[in-house]
Amino acid sequence: MEVIEFKNVVWDMTRRISECMDGMFRPISEQYGLTHMQMRILMELWSAEDSPTIGQLGRTLGMTSGNMSSMCKRLEQEGFLLRVRDLQDERMVKIALSEKGRDTVRAIDRLAEEKYASCLERLGRERMEQVAENLREIDALLRDMLENHQKGTVE
Repeated sequence: MEVIEFKNVVWDMTRRISECMDGMFRPISEQYGLTHMQMRILMELWSAEDSPTIGQLGRTLGMTSGNMSSMCKRLEQEGFLLRVRDLQDERMVKIALSEKGRDTVRAIDRLAEEKYASCLERLGRERMEQVAENLREIDALLRDMLENHQKGTVE
């Protein structure tokens, strides 16, 4: 495969994946008055091991700190999030799900499970793991290419 062909396949597939994910989850997020990105923020906080700062959350989701701050402020006003001072460094403000946020994420998770579990079951656990591993491999390759580009090297 030529480089240009690889680039086009990756661009097309990432766009299609993004469109499909948005189309699958938009109806669910709208049931709770959330945008797709607001739902992603809540889901990320649900799966995070520790409460992240706004900057950390922004980096994880590929957003600037300013945009992430605005979205979190809105989610906080609507009762989904809490701002929590870090106990070791009180200058640091971390973001956590409120009770309403946790309840909403659980409900969204149940809805997604009801809607899409049968498709994934047909795929089978082993094949799901293969697909996930292939996506991680693509991610690693693209990150490596980006890192080499930023260093100004080509390997």
